[in-house]
Amino acid sequence: MSTRPPTALVFDVYGTIFDPSRVARALSGIVAEPRRFTAMWQRKQLEYAWLATAADRYEPFAEITRRALRFTAAVHETEIPEKLQRELVESWSSLDPHREATDAIGRLARVFPLVALTNGAEDQARRLLERADLLRHFRHVVSAEHAGAFKPAPRVYELALAVLGLPREEILYVSAHGWDAAGAQLFGFRVCRVDRKSEPDEALSPRPELVVKGLVALADVLSGQRVAAERP
Repeated sequence: MSTRPPTALVFDVYGTIFDPSRVARALSGIVAEPRRFTAMWQRKQLEYAWLATAADRYEPFAEITRRALRFTAAVHETEIPEKLQRELVESWSSLDPHREATDAIGRLARVFPLVALTNGAEDQARRLLERADLLRHFRHVVSAEHAGAFKPAPRVYELALAVLGLPREEILYVSAHGWDAAGAQLFGFRVCRVDRKSEPDEALSPRPELVVKGLVALADVLSGQRVAAERP
């Protein structure tokens, strides 16, 4: 692990800052096994995003999410009316931040420029951050829609380089998703994986520079690096 503090931090949004468990709660009473249904929905959501990118057939993430919902409902042999489908897709716009996120991001923003980089729509990410009173901490909110592709396509990570004007080795990318952490590391970012579920690292890339249990732990580590770097 490097002891040199980064110059800036780039954060994934969904899952890293915001807790998706509200989506499962929204499905309670609609499907028999909300958590299992949500897990498949999220997995298919990612698969469709990756397929769209590989096939160069980009479409907005909300549409990807809707298609993934329809597939998951079909697998579970569950009829979900069109209006309810729209409401469930919209539930991704009303997630709560993880419990430790507010304090940690406030601490980090006092020391580093922060950027949010999301596969979702920029306006949706901004609404989420504003609702949680976190938007003020971010210099930029950047969406994969501006690249016409989804993470882990390199041109999505390049968006963060463009807004920060920094070389990739000065940026620490923070994500709770192993695949996203691996993609960012292969791109050349320094990487912190937020491992809340004690999951193994992806085997396609080296172990991330940092693996922490939560965002407060990240703030603690980086504070220590800053103090060490400022010593004469």
